[in-house]
Amino acid sequence: GAVGDGVHDDTEAIRRAFAENENRVPIDYQTVYFPAGTYRISGTIRFSRFMVVRGAGADRTVIRLKDGAVGYDDPTIPKPVFAVGYDWPYQDRDKKQRAGNVIGNYLSDLSIDTGSGNPAALGLDFHCNNVGGVENVEIRSGDGAGLVGLDFKRGWPGPCLIKNVGITGFDHGIDAAWREYSLVFSGIRLRGQRIAAIRNRGNILSLERVTSENRMPALQNEGGGLVVMIDSRLVGGAPDATAITSDNASLYLRSVEIEGYGRGVHETETPKDGPTESRYASVASRIDEHFTGPFDHAWDVGERGSLKLGIKATPEIPRPPVSDWVNVRDFEDRVVEGDWAPAIQAAVDAGKPLVYFPAGANYEIRRDVILRGAVRTFFGGSPKTGIGNGTTEEEEPAGGPALVIGNDLPVFQFHLLGTRHVRHASPASLVFRHCGTGHISAEAGCGDLFIEDAGGKWRFNEHQRVWGRQLNPETKGIPEIVNRGGQLWVLGLKTEYLSTKIENRDGARTEILGGLMYPVHPVEDEDLPMFLNEDSDLSLVHAVSAYGRNHRIYCRDIRGGEVRDFTEWRWVNGRPITNLYRSSR
Repeated sequence: GAVGDGVHDDTEAIRRAFAENENRVPIDYQTVYFPAGTYRISGTIRFSRFMVVRGAGADRTVIRLKDGAVGYDDPTIPKPVFAVGYDWPYQDRDKKQRAGNVIGNYLSDLSIDTGSGNPAALGLDFHCNNVGGVENVEIRSGDGAGLVGLDFKRGWPGPCLIKNVGITGFDHGIDAAWREYSLVFSGIRLRGQRIAAIRNRGNILSLERVTSENRMPALQNEGGGLVVMIDSRLVGGAPDATAITSDNASLYLRSVEIEGYGRGVHETETPKDGPTESRYASVASRIDEHFTGPFDHAWDVGERGSLKLGIKATPEIPRPPVSDWVNVRDFEDRVVEGDWAPAIQAAVDAGKPLVYFPAGANYEIRRDVILRGAVRTFFGGSPKTGIGNGTTEEEEPAGGPALVIGNDLPVFQFHLLGTRHVRHASPASLVFRHCGTGHISAEAGCGDLFIEDAGGKWRFNEHQRVWGRQLNPETKGIPEIVNRGGQLWVLGLKTEYLSTKIENRDGARTEILGGLMYPVHPVEDEDLPMFLNEDSDLSLVHAVSAYGRNHRIYCRDIRGGEVRDFTEWRWVNGRPITNLYRSSR
């Protein structure tokens, strides 16, 4: 019933669309699609969780609040235009809006315009946990007013991935709070904010490729927060302004350009047993590397700073028009006794760049499927849709049926589609976006691996070079990530439960830039290290939320048979934070 002509009020039609999809049982991901058009609304649009919301493109689909809308006039009572999460009164958020199970929300390919004369507006009030995010979205204020463009102040936001987002106007472009569970940003553009481009009060933000064009501060960090910022440009600052301020919080900055500001970075710290320290950490036009507080290292290697592993952007594979999709269910007549392998192979060989797997099914294979020819993407209806191989999560799928990456492919991606077993021996780059895999059999000569916004139990070997953004492994009693000889770079790692977070062995090189280690339960095993590094290279920047009892051993470092347990913790504003830990050979 929505019109999308910019004139009719589409509020109720859009609300009905979400209500009908949210209430389906059993719960699975549903998709709401906004065709090209301008959708005029007069009040908040909300959805709760397990929703995939897409437009036709940020330049083609616009959701616009009418000028002077009712309820958007009092800045002391924030009111969202688009709200994602449970439906509680926003003004009571500090008391009631706490939730850690708002899982799997995706919003992409549209614009949100808060109109003019709406000073109480929040452009996008976004809440999501574990997996989900915002991608290819523009958020703007018609007259520059409004409180926040992208708001993360409801209880316990993240982890999630915010990618390729532009924000114009508002008091704050991005505003985050709380101590859990961490947020990852990549390719963010901020312009014309009236107080600060980004404000963080306690959470953990990992940011890359941020461009801020503002006279006001680009970043305000406080309250025990941790911000990692790399490969970014902060320009247009006023001569009497400071680009980055950090008050009783932590920073890790690398390759950050600053122009126009009179001061680069200003930090204040108030220790429990001492006076407040105030320092200007940088006035340079470029910060090569800066981190708050002392540098921790396991061995006297004579080197400072992180490992600085080379960074690669995830390959972008354009989504073709639907006329170039092939639906795997068109070949359902080839399924033999539950084996989807012949059907999937036929879909691959149909010569289209994208094979689509409708939601609501698990596609089991009993033999290998070769990915070859024109195909570049397997696209699923939801992260819960998957391609199995007859093994359970408790079993090791290696050696069983697999999706085999062909030698003739330059790149291949799995998007919103889980997989049980992938064999990667070709030079093709392999991409997992908004999904995980049970196992990757990586062999000599395999290409690069990129992972964005994914859960899973990750096991890497000496053949792999891996770039991860927003990884959320959650395992109990076994290591979350094992790296045996590979190279692993992660922007934003969040872990959960009682386990060693990373085992780094056999000459592995691992660099973690931001994220949260969250044991959940008291760590009663005093011999369980948070990290283990054996004859390998490791650098870490992250925060910890541990309630009851934390890991006694931060990192067990082994070199040539000699074991050193590092047990000291750095505390910032009442929480353990690792500003930088490095152990390298």
